Amino acid sequence: MILLCGKCRKQESLIIFSCLAVTLLSSIAFVLEWFCIFLLQNQQSVIFGKSVGRLFEFILKECIFLYIILRPHALLKGLGFNEVLAGANDMRQSLSLLLILLSILSINCGSKPNLNHPIYIKQESGVTPLHTIPVYIDIKFCNSDKKSIKKAIDNWNESLNGYLILNIVSTNFKESPDSINKVIKEKGYVILQIYSDNKIISERDDGKSIVIGLANELGGNIMHLVRDRLTENDITAITMHELGHLLGADHTVEKYLMSTIYSEEGYKCIDIFTIKQVAVHWYLPLQRLNYCVYN
Repeated sequence: MILLCGKCRKQESLIIFSCLAVTLLSSIAFVLEWFCIFLLQNQQSVIFGKSVGRLFEFILKECIFLYIILRPHALLKGLGFNEVLAGANDMRQSLSLLLILLSILSINCGSKPNLNHPIYIKQESGVTPLHTIPVYIDIKFCNSDKKSIKKAIDNWNESLNGYLILNIVSTNFKESPDSINKVIKEKGYVILQIYSDNKIISERDDGKSIVIGLANELGGNIMHLVRDRLTENDITAITMHELGHLLGADHTVEKYLMSTIYSEEGYKCIDIFTIKQVAVHWYLPLQRLNYCVYN
């Protein structure tokens, strides 16, 4: 702002003052935003803080735009374009030159921050587990898939913060009616590999969308990964989603982990909307659990 307004005439002082005032308010909004993230620690507060910050950012940009529109000649003179301005016979030519200049400058300042970058809210651990859930992984998964599944389980254990532990008992589970019944009696979880030609999956495809993962029910015991519809990079995210169902989380309208539509951005981590549902299902203290909020 000082660069743009430093050589302006006195009649532009009100606009300059407005720009500086909005800049100050933007700084205050930035502090408010981080207060919401680290002290209030919930997604709604973060959204509120971000909204205030973006409001002042919008006003600041409008302030600069207003100055450009009202005083294009003064701006070009302030930037040292006196000779160019002398060759411009009217306001239309000046504005054309200005638009060209702004187009060139916009190449370097056109990038936008990633609004889906997650911020993690973490609490101290060190509690006695309330429940330990045995987890069995299908022997048919290859080693790299098993590592991806383990990463999803580790993410959930990190989020549950010791109050609930998913304990991998075996990575060589052999599916049979008896072995499945045993897992159910233990109140454990089993993660099975399946393919899209299986009746369990084909019956659920509706023509508009396809099934890539399946949990038998909310709070259930069995989940399937449709392996021929997943890349190696998808395994962790889809496992986290389906484990969310087994832990008691339903689908949400928010485009995060429990959304019905898979996206790499939305399925990055265990968000506040997901962990809230799990906390209610298991009677866990939400304020002691770990989760992410989106920037």
